[in-house]
Formats: sequence, structure tokens, C-alpha cells
Amino acid sequence: MTFARVRADSGLTGIDLGAMYGVSRQTILAWGDGNTPHSPAAKWPAGYPVARFEVITRALVTAIERGLLPLPAMSRAARKARVTKMASTLQGLKSK
Repeated sequence: MTFARVRADSGLTGIDLGAMYGVSRQTILAWGDGNTPHSPAAKWPAGYPVARFEVITRALVTAIERGLLPLPAMSRAARKARVTKMASTLQGLKSK
């Protein structure tokens, strides 16, 4: 379960992933370059909990494995609504 897999297999854009994780598109790009909490020289947003990153990543990998991601073809408005709903759900997840 890695962030790289989420980036590669989810079909979500950097903006979509930013909404899912509650960070900016630029942060998603930095994480994509290997600056995740598990990298030796992590550039991590101040105050962003590592546990939250892990829970959201785990949920997105599960969605990929269950065939929920990537999203099927749909209108731009429908996609935006789906991503917004997913982001809201992910933001509400609690770490174990």
C-alpha cells in the first residue's frame, strides 16, 4: 500500500487527490516526488498527521482493489460531485 500506487492506479488528478487528502495540489506533487512521511528527508506540511495520510491512502488502495477507482466515464459535473463526496468521506475517517 503506497501513495505511488494511489497516484498511478486511481485515475485521480493532483487536484482530486488534494481534495481527498485535504492538501494542495503542490503538496500532492511533492508527495509524488517521494516526500511522503516515510521518506528520509520528508517535506511534510506542518500539522498534517501521518496517521491521516496512512488512513486515506489505505482507503484509496482499497477502492482501487475493489474496482471503485478509477472512476468510470461521466460528465464533468458528475465527476466533481463524486470526488467531492469521496473527499468528504475520507476527511471523516478516523485512524485506528
